[in-house]
Amino acid sequence: LESFLQDLEMLRVDQPISAELVIAPIMQPDSLALTRDSQVFAQELPTQPRVKDAGDESTIGMPGESGDGSSVNVEGELGGRTLRRIEFSTPEADYAIDRGLNWLARHQFADGGWGFEHRVGDCGGRCPHPGSKRGARIAATGLALLPFLGSGHSPEHGEYRTTVAAGINYLIDSTSRQGSLWRPEGEMYGHGIATLALCECYGIMSQSPPGPEYDTFTPVDAEKLRRAAASAIAFIVDAQAVDGGWRYRPRERGDTSVVGWQIMALKSARDAGLGTNQRTINAAQVFLDSVQVGAEGDPRYGMVGTSYAYQPNKRKVSSATTAIGLACRIYTGTSPLHPGMEIAVKRIAAHGPIRGNMYYNLYANQVVFQHGGAEWDSWNQQLNQALAESQSVRGHMEGSWYFGHGDHGGRAGGRLYATAMACLCLEESFRHLPIFRNESRLRVIERLSAAANE
Repeated sequence: LESFLQDLEMLRVDQPISAELVIAPIMQPDSLALTRDSQVFAQELPTQPRVKDAGDESTIGMPGESGDGSSVNVEGELGGRTLRRIEFSTPEADYAIDRGLNWLARHQFADGGWGFEHRVGDCGGRCPHPGSKRGARIAATGLALLPFLGSGHSPEHGEYRTTVAAGINYLIDSTSRQGSLWRPEGEMYGHGIATLALCECYGIMSQSPPGPEYDTFTPVDAEKLRRAAASAIAFIVDAQAVDGGWRYRPRERGDTSVVGWQIMALKSARDAGLGTNQRTINAAQVFLDSVQVGAEGDPRYGMVGTSYAYQPNKRKVSSATTAIGLACRIYTGTSPLHPGMEIAVKRIAAHGPIRGNMYYNLYANQVVFQHGGAEWDSWNQQLNQALAESQSVRGHMEGSWYFGHGDHGGRAGGRLYATAMACLCLEESFRHLPIFRNESRLRVIERLSAAANE
């Protein structure tokens, strides 16, 4: 296997690779052995869930950050999301989210998972526009779960707790002993998305006590969830390529699109108390350096790209890859108030959301939210209005979205993809915490300059 992976690294990215060479070894994920780094990483993870005290203030972000992260944490992560939704969401957004979750719940399969071919089961073909990636069940299940978790539903909380429990158990049962959720149909996209869902669920369950509606029935084993999430993160560490990125297959040289999901999963793992391998983050930053364009800043405290390409050897930038690159910068430790980031954020905010391009909107939404200020207020209002106006309101399609093939995942994911992505965008004001919101621009410059002089 080691020889195979070394041969894979040497292949050109655009060179066709035979199915026999790639799929045969990896279709049995248990055969993928962890490297020493990922084994050590997995062993260092906490062995028991941790319930936060009500007054516990924790920062969000990758290791190496100062203590200037958000201090919002009331009654654990669930309580924080609930309170933030009350404070920051709008009745229009809440109504659209609730209808979207209802559609997703109605299209869950009997085995607890979801599929981009959503027309099976109770739907009976009444909702058109399925995705072409019909076999990517793990990716579809992870993506469908994220909006429920974003609104605070977990196996122990909320009206959709049985829906979430069934979906999480589907992912746990799909995880190999070595932590792989990789399948040929969903590629590393599916692994990253599903890992993100496992980590978010673990974060809610470990940091928040069960709700009053929760009974003695335990739908998800917390220890199995922890092990599945931890091993899936270790697999991401092990699957990183020599260039610091990720692509379709483990250790294939990276592209910005796949990198985005792995970085979000790593961030969620740290937020949930599962830790982060700093060497993995450092290598990912090297990859981001290799695809950035139009770097701004100062050599004393670092240059940051204002645009990002798909791959190092493909320098043409796009709106989607730029938004992904910027989000990854923030989640690996760059303040959105860095001068280079500010230039990029103001450019995104001035352009506004791109109607129907949910892949771009998902990442740009996170970037502008982390920056905050008037840019976020304007952006959020525009995107919420566009999504409220485009949601289906009739028949079995009620509560769903479909935007055609105008974005990166529209054709592959179809109506389920569009609905999940739209819900995630509407949840942004309470789903994530602001990482650097307490810092001023001057403070950022001072901190970066001080670090450069050390």
